[in-house]
Amino acid sequence: MTAMSAHEDIQELLGAYALDALDVPERAEVEEHLKHCAECRREVDEHRDIAATFLEETIEPPPEAWEHIVERLDQPAPPPREDRRAVSLRTALSLAAAAMIVIAGLGIAVVALARRTPAPSTSQAALQRAAQTALTAPGAKRTTLRSADGRLSIEVVILPSGRGYLVSNNLPALPNGQTYQLWAEANNQLVSFGVLGETPGVSSFRVEPPVVALAVTDERAGGVPTPTRAPLLSGSLPPGSG
Repeated sequence: MTAMSAHEDIQELLGAYALDALDVPERAEVEEHLKHCAECRREVDEHRDIAATFLEETIEPPPEAWEHIVERLDQPAPPPREDRRAVSLRTALSLAAAAMIVIAGLGIAVVALARRTPAPSTSQAALQRAAQTALTAPGAKRTTLRSADGRLSIEVVILPSGRGYLVSNNLPALPNGQTYQLWAEANNQLVSFGVLGETPGVSSFRVEPPVVALAVTDERAGGVPTPTRAPLLSGSLPPGSG
């Protein structure tokens, strides 16, 4: 097998890898390839960005869309190039078919994070898996937002594509009517990255230059256009993020 054919075989698995749909041997094979292939690393980041976008958007598809998705999932998958890849390829193809139907019927709506409806528990679980995968992704950078006294913290991971995740935190629950809000520091100003709720869970965001730091404040429910309080936590981004 030539280097080019091996590269092409790995490319067929990248979508399933990004969705955590590979078995252990396949995953190990892809990860070994990613150590030496910047092109495939970028493609994995793109797959994850698309998946994260679907998880974050508040989109209600028309009833007929789901009927088409079920029909497509029931169809046999195209013959895989190798038998050992049958399950993972079918998983990736089925998910891709479902996504294409929804995109074609609806388009992608970009909704401000502050106005989003909380995602279903299944979507939150998928977001948590994506965040955990990002922690070990090649080129991922980690940082921690901390309070001035060091008691409160939020763990952050940022992929080379600029996709970031708030992975874990020890923030106490806020009273009703209040929310944590995430801010990005750029050009000496704080720009809202969205509300995190009374009890923040895993969240995703995108970092674009010239963002150099992140901060979190507690604000009234629904969020505010500019901070009304001093940051509870803050932290600089690793060099080269975004």
